[in-house]
Amino acid sequence: MHSRETRVYDGTELVIDRDLDHQVLHLEIEENALPWDKLSQDPLAELVDASNRDSPLDLFPTINEISGPGHEVFVSASILAFKAKRFDEEVYAAIEHLCERDRPGFLSKPTLMKKLMAELSDRYDPEEPDPALVDAMGFIWLAAKLGGQELAAGHNIHLAGNEHRKRFMAGTDGKPVGLYSQTLELRHIFRRDCFLGQPLNPQIATCLASALAEDPVLEKAYGDVLWLVSRLTSSFSQPPLPYSGSIQDDCRFFPQHPSIEIMLERLCRPSSSGEARPMEKLVKAVRDGSIDLTTNNNSGWFDYLLHALEPLLKPESMPGAGRLVFGKRYRQHLEELFRGAVSMSREPHTRKQDYPAAQSSPRALDLAPRLSLEPLPEYYRRQARTYAYVREVLTDAFGETLMSRSYTRASRRLISNSLQSHAILEEEEALATRLTAMESLFSGAYYQTNAEMGHPVESLSGSERERLQDRLYFQNWLRSWRTDPHLRGDHRGMIPLVYDQKRKQIKVAVTLGFAQERLRVSYKETPSCTIMRSDGSPAEEVAAHWVPWCTELVYPITAVCYVDDLMGAEELRHLCDTQPTSAAILNALEKHRLKPKKI
Repeated sequence: MHSRETRVYDGTELVIDRDLDHQVLHLEIEENALPWDKLSQDPLAELVDASNRDSPLDLFPTINEISGPGHEVFVSASILAFKAKRFDEEVYAAIEHLCERDRPGFLSKPTLMKKLMAELSDRYDPEEPDPALVDAMGFIWLAAKLGGQELAAGHNIHLAGNEHRKRFMAGTDGKPVGLYSQTLELRHIFRRDCFLGQPLNPQIATCLASALAEDPVLEKAYGDVLWLVSRLTSSFSQPPLPYSGSIQDDCRFFPQHPSIEIMLERLCRPSSSGEARPMEKLVKAVRDGSIDLTTNNNSGWFDYLLHALEPLLKPESMPGAGRLVFGKRYRQHLEELFRGAVSMSREPHTRKQDYPAAQSSPRALDLAPRLSLEPLPEYYRRQARTYAYVREVLTDAFGETLMSRSYTRASRRLISNSLQSHAILEEEEALATRLTAMESLFSGAYYQTNAEMGHPVESLSGSERERLQDRLYFQNWLRSWRTDPHLRGDHRGMIPLVYDQKRKQIKVAVTLGFAQERLRVSYKETPSCTIMRSDGSPAEEVAAHWVPWCTELVYPITAVCYVDDLMGAEELRHLCDTQPTSAAILNALEKHRLKPKKI
């Protein structure tokens, strides 16, 4: 593969043609650049003594506050991963909204509540009310009410529902977190589904399971919701209501999603032992090959995300890696990116080429590596495949016409040229469009970085036209990535991971802001190069002088600590703004005390 550029040198216009077929690049983080060298060797470790740790790097609340020339020239994999995380939150929110509305072949959750109450009401005898049936009707009535839905019910049903409310509020503060705090409808969804995720007593479970089995339409609607949720997240932590057979212990109407730590424990249990933390076991098991993250027909969205991130731990084993040499500190940077991306997945300045001053000989032309993003092509390819998977799942759930690829590709181009067109698209059409756009973005990143590495690849879709379109789409995004709506603004926040019974505290992942570290890219093996004048004649008086290139990797700072209660985004941002370093922020968080709020 060839790369061509035009450069004016000593008053002469030169055309430089590089043959990249034998190019090998070496990537390394400059020394004393890694913040976790000072803060923590493991950002997912328990921060026992944060006061003795400090970060020598500046911490910025937003990306746009990191100033310097040429930011649009290069984008780090961390920024692409962070954009993906913010986009994934939007997708989850959009899917939650879609599940609240009936579609052909798909009954919404509110309709499921309404029909289930109607089925239970048909069995209700006001003259001789069955206590178990009354309790079950009160359970569904309250679930609907928490979701902003009013169902007709008698006084004794209200009383039963209020008893359920007391028990529910005694065990939780009902405080929506993350994306579920953004709108009233999402807050209703959060409260309803949390309530429906409680353990069911056997009498209520028996009534509900019997009602579902009595009506095939109702049974299918319940199964459709469970199927969609399991494909988008992972296997459930507890069993759902059975369609037939006996009621299992700890069954739930809507089983809860397992925490990130539980999922990692499940993943690593067959291959790891000892007291190592789940993240430590996962990193070790992926590196030594004792677990395989390859997806299969039973994989969910989280499994696809893990598979996409695997190249960050094993960059040397990925396609095209023979053209790259990874330094020790750069490998550590990739590992921290993996850890942070996994821990945040549940909810997720650069400079122009800085050439050295001219050497004493005017005939030496300084040539440096040319990169516009971190050369991690397999990560980009797998991330694109993740969005293709999500689109396929939603197509199965909501219909082929709604989610067709040809339609969304055309819409994406339309949206790129007209904000008004974006405003009038229907919600589900916009979701399909955004999913395809994200697939195209990461596919384009895959093609772009392979071209810069000199590694020829075929189109992922089999269409050369789509390969060129995707690469152009990425290049257009790259020119103005700092204005991307997923990256603008203040994204500091807190995500709950798991409740630690021993500590009686919540383990949370926090985004503290953004930082930068200096990446040095040099040639391990130089490409062959031809230098010509603009008329095509060889410029024999000029010789290539190969020099390294340095840029700044912009990335989010994430960490894990224990808190008594969750902080809202504004409260966390205020705390961050009053502390001088990331270590001080974490120390303040661990000392923070909040009174539970009833909402």
